[in-house]
Amino acid sequence: MSDKNDSAAVCKVLFVDDEAKMLDIARKSLSSPNYVLLTCASSLEALETVSNRGPIAVVVSDNRMPAMAGTEFLEKVKTVSPHTVRVLTTAYLEPQVMEDMVNKGEVFRFLKKPLDLQQANQAILEGLKQYKKNVEESEKRSLLNKLSARHIKLRSKSEELSSKVSRLEKWVKILSLTIVLLVFSFAAYEVVVNYWKPEKPADEPRTVNGWITR
Repeated sequence: MSDKNDSAAVCKVLFVDDEAKMLDIARKSLSSPNYVLLTCASSLEALETVSNRGPIAVVVSDNRMPAMAGTEFLEKVKTVSPHTVRVLTTAYLEPQVMEDMVNKGEVFRFLKKPLDLQQANQAILEGLKQYKKNVEESEKRSLLNKLSARHIKLRSKSEELSSKVSRLEKWVKILSLTIVLLVFSFAAYEVVVNYWKPEKPADEPRTVNGWITR
């Protein structure tokens, strides 16, 4: 595996082909300030690169390679790095290849060999735009998921607080009713006690020689 102008400042593009001549052409002809070009001579090596040297923005892979076909490789890339844009190159456009491109690798672009390098570079630039779009959409989804989770958490806390307030209001009502009943009971008790309380007999007048004294 080799690279051209490897830098973390720009996006990485991985070019995969088992023909050494094709890799040399790619290194010399595919260049842009918008990306760093990495090259691999096998799909297995390329898969390791995607896994360990990512994120890879765009992968351009030949289809007919030993060990693993390009469509199968791109399918694995989709699993390892979902945001990576996948481009397939092949000199043999067979029906099965077309089907695998759509159903397995979900290929962004197809380039027929021998490669038109200008067309290949354009496909890469378009792939970079799509990659950035993929990342932005993923970040938005992640943010929405976080906001949704936070909303659910806040709603749960709100419902819990509302339940506590409801219970508190219930107990306040019960307490208020209890106080009213106690006051009423005490007042009724006072009325009953006063009603049945014997009255004091009035002092009988005493007379001394016709004078009334008390």
